[in-house]
Parts: sequence; structure tokens; C-alpha cells
Amino acid sequence: MRKAFSLIEMLLATAIFVTMLVLTQGLFLSIMRDAPSAYRAADTSTPLNMALERLGKDVDAGLALPRQYGAASAGPGLLLIQQKGGVIAYAWADGRLTRFSLGFLGTRTDVQSWALADAVIQWQLRGDAGGANAVEIQTAARMREAGQEVHRLRNSRVFFLPAPSTRENAP
Repeated sequence: MRKAFSLIEMLLATAIFVTMLVLTQGLFLSIMRDAPSAYRAADTSTPLNMALERLGKDVDAGLALPRQYGAASAGPGLLLIQQKGGVIAYAWADGRLTRFSLGFLGTRTDVQSWALADAVIQWQLRGDAGGANAVEIQTAARMREAGQEVHRLRNSRVFFLPAPSTRENAP
């Protein structure tokens, strides 16, 4: 009848425990090191996703993606979406994405804005010779790690205008 562990069994159990600690130490250190940047990336990603959701709804209600409207020209800092009620514009500058209704004389109404200081946003109109029928938007969260700028949570989305027959019957 055995009532205790032998010295050999205790040494073997201790050696296995120490080995497991050494093997998992790197995992714990990397989690602790990367956690702050993951939280910052998520903080950037949430308002960015909300803004992109709104932009997707505007494209879904769109009739065209004009390259110019009045004095405003679409480009890297300005996206134009023509809808039945007028033109919706998205302006990207200085870490801020701004959505507004654009009047022909350049007046801005119905302004909504998202502060996205650590975001990277690039859009490009896609289509054929008949005009643009989609917009591709590439996004990322800009982070500083080890003194260098890196882009995390890279994403690319393509928003298509509705089919022409659907656009004509839209309310």
C-alpha cells in the first residue's frame, strides 16, 4: 500500500512542469506585447466600419458615380455618388471622413463626419468606357511598432451600383 510519491516521481513532475512553462513563455510574452496594438487597431476599425457601412448604403441607393459635379471633381480625396435627390460626397482629408450632400454651386448640407486619425483609406472607381459602376475602397489601421509605421487590419471592399433596371424602378 503506497501513501506518497517517490522522489523520482516528484522530480519528473517538476521537470515536466518547468519544460511546459519555458515552452509557453514565448506565447505569453507575444500576447502581452501585441495586446495594446490590437486594441488600438480595433478602436480604429470600429468607426471605420460604421463609415463604410453608411457609404455602402449610399452606393446601393446610387444612380451613378460621376467623375465631376459642378466644380467638384472625384479623386483620391473626394468620392461622388449621384442619387435621385442629388449628389452625396465623401471627402477624406487629415484623418477625417466627411459625408455631405453637395449642391451644384458647391454648398454642403447634411454633414456627417467620422474622426479616423489612425486609418488609411483609398478609393478607386471601377467600370468600363460607359462609366464607373463600382467603387473599390482599401482600408487599414496605421500603427507604430518598433519605431516604424505598419498597416494592420488591411481590407478591400467593392461597392457596386444597383443594376440599371433596378435603379430606374427605385422609389
